[in-house]
Amino acid sequence: ELLAVAQPALVPLGSPLAQTKDNQNAVVSSGTYGGETVFAGRGAGGGPTSVAVVSDLLSVAQAKAPSLAVGGDELKSYFVTGDMECAYYLRLNLRREATRSGAFQKILAKHGLEPNLTLQKLRGLKSSPVLTLEPCRTSAVEAALQELVDAHCLSERPLALPILG
Repeated sequence: ELLAVAQPALVPLGSPLAQTKDNQNAVVSSGTYGGETVFAGRGAGGGPTSVAVVSDLLSVAQAKAPSLAVGGDELKSYFVTGDMECAYYLRLNLRREATRSGAFQKILAKHGLEPNLTLQKLRGLKSSPVLTLEPCRTSAVEAALQELVDAHCLSERPLALPILG
């Protein structure tokens, strides 16, 4: 199984992902035997994007297809998923009735989500509970948030960010 995700996330300040600036991109690859490997370089921006587009257009014009074999061997295919397991940061704009009835806690529990820390109100936020969840599957968080929306527990779109270790 291969895990591939491209989305905003909270990362420790010491992480290579937290060190990117301006139009840099970074990819962290980790494996059982190789540990963590970081690939970083310039990303989106006028120059890099133009070069990539022109290169792709030239490949299409010259009818070049990428090789699907290396050294005569077929490439292996892997199942790729974005359903990772990690802690989550949630900010929920709950309707009063959902808070009073405990509906949102019941929905989180139904999906096996365990809050490990409820943060106090942040300045500038009205009554949005901010909490972190114990490590859980992305699919469980998405299902619980959809159920909160369907049950009309939320007054605004929730914010859910994975917290990478």
